[in-house]
Amino acid sequence: MRFQQFVKQAKGNKIFEIQVSREDKASSVVLSYKGKAHRQRNVLNGRWTIKKGEQDDAALTQAVQDFLAMARKHFIVQRGPGLEDEAYADAAQEQKVEQIKKAE
Repeated sequence: MRFQQFVKQAKGNKIFEIQVSREDKASSVVLSYKGKAHRQRNVLNGRWTIKKGEQDDAALTQAVQDFLAMARKHFIVQRGPGLEDEAYADAAQEQKVEQIKKAE
């Protein structure tokens, strides 16, 4: 529910890009996201908490990827600290392209 409220506020402030970072705590994984309006000084912050419980690392990674997929539906997502691993990359957004060469 809070993420949907963040989306509505961000669209009202014309925020199209967010930065997401990950912090591992003892009982949960916290994803912090921040969006800043380009022409204004408005900054919106939010947090998404995933309880560890009895989940293994693969399940936690999948939960983080699910959140990133949901965020990418609304924003351009820049991965911050804790999400540098290629497992969290978006194939369409970060696709490697070949450099354009001059025709000879």
